Amino acid sequence: MTTMVAATAEAATLTLATDLSGSNPLVKLPEFARAAGTFAARHVSTLELGDMVNIRSFGARDVGNLRDGSLQINRTMRPERAAAQVSSLIAGIPAAGVPPQPSTNIVAFFKFGSFDCASGEHILVITDAIESSAYVDSAAFLSGKAKLPTPEADLLKGCKVTFYGLGVGQEGPTVEVIRAAWREWFSKAGADFTAVIP
Repeated sequence: MTTMVAATAEAATLTLATDLSGSNPLVKLPEFARAAGTFAARHVSTLELGDMVNIRSFGARDVGNLRDGSLQINRTMRPERAAAQVSSLIAGIPAAGVPPQPSTNIVAFFKFGSFDCASGEHILVITDAIESSAYVDSAAFLSGKAKLPTPEADLLKGCKVTFYGLGVGQEGPTVEVIRAAWREWFSKAGADFTAVIP
């Protein structure tokens, strides 16, 4: 019994979040979706028995997105099988005809989401990282004239956050503006942040 409790306490959680906003190439470019699916699958394939994969999506806060779900890695759902399912799901988003959503609520996703940062949850977000919401206008954000709202101190302390696709389709200087803004935001929120720019 002690061994089972210890194993559960040490289980890792990986949350995969897909940005379904119109600016993100995930919803319309099969090449990007396949690359994103492969990237996410690599992380899933490293998980161990008992670990959890949460699948989330976001865009406009008032519109239904892809159905969220969870997978637990076990003897039936081996890491390689879960990785294949995740890769197929993400790669298939353009062909699924998911309607591009009119806003990008990344801040709200983190502000109101439920994450187990105390246990070191990894949150992998497939997004161009262009916030376009009630918090900030996208044009002002991209020009560096508007900052992201200050997060609650240590909101995500202990979590690891990876953005895959940050700034995709933007020019170099704009990518730097986007990356710097999110680095500052996640630093204040207490998370370990990495931006992957394919």
